[in-house]
This record gives sequence, C-alpha cells and structure tokens, in this order.
Amino acid sequence: MNNLVTSMPLLLDLIVAILLAIVIPFALLIYINLRSFSKSQQKLDQQIQTFIQSTEKAKKAIEQVENLSSVSSQSLHSRLNKAQALKDELTFIVTRASELSDKLERHITASRQITETASPPKKMETMNEVSNFKPKSIDVNGFSSTLGKKHDATVHTQKDNVAGDPKDLLKSLRAIR
Repeated sequence: MNNLVTSMPLLLDLIVAILLAIVIPFALLIYINLRSFSKSQQKLDQQIQTFIQSTEKAKKAIEQVENLSSVSSQSLHSRLNKAQALKDELTFIVTRASELSDKLERHITASRQITETASPPKKMETMNEVSNFKPKSIDVNGFSSTLGKKHDATVHTQKDNVAGDPKDLLKSLRAIR
C-alpha cells in the first residue's frame, strides 16, 4: 500500500499527462477554428458594411428617380394639358371650317342653279335706247347703289349679281367674317 500511495501521484500525473495529450490537439483545433471564425466574422462585418453602403446608395438613387419621375410627370401633365387645349381648339376650328365649307358649297350650288335657270340679260337694240338709259337704284345684300355708267348696255338685277365671279363671292364671304 505504501507503494500504492507513492505511485498514486505518479498515476495521477500520468492520467493528467494523457488527458493533456488528448486535450491539447483539440484545443489547437478549436484555436484554429476560432481564428478562422474570427477572420470570417471580420470579412462578414466588411461585407455587411459594404451591403449597408450599397443599400444607402440604392436608397438615394431611388429617391432621385422618384424626384425625377415626379418632375417628369408634372412636365408631362402640363404638356398633356396644353396638347388637350390645342386639340380642343383645333377641333373647334375644323368644325367651324367644315360648317363654313358646307355653307359656301350650298351658296355656290344655289348660285349655279340660279345662273342656269336665269335668262340671259336683255340687250338694248338701238342707240336711242342707250342714250336714254337711266340707271336704276337696286339693293344688293343690304347695300344700296345706283348704276350710273352710260356705257353699260345691260340692266343688272339682284339675281344677276348672285351669280357673279367666284372671286367676288370669296371677297364678300371674307368681308362677312
């Protein structure tokens, strides 16, 4: 027993040495893994910081796009309003022009019909009748005038004036405006 008591510390030292021999490699593995984990964590922190910076840049870019979109939208809306006003005005002008064109066409058609159905003006037969010619006062479209040219050998009536030159008709229509 004596031997056992003296060998006990030796045995304990041996058990501790064996346990240390087993624990030291595991400790080294843990150290290596912790070291690589620390490096990975640093890389992860760097990547997270890069991600945060990228997210902030994207956020600013989105705000800029929204601002530009708002400005563009307002500009487009303004231009659309102007275009709508121009469209309405052009529609009005085209409608009025169409109405005037139809009215002009009706007047021209009526003038042609009157011209086709009217008998040719009477010619004076003798020189005596020409020298004795007295002008008549007529009312054409609300304007009264007196025909007084001695060399005019025909008597004009309001019916004859309706079928006048198309240029005169256009001048009259322009004057009405």
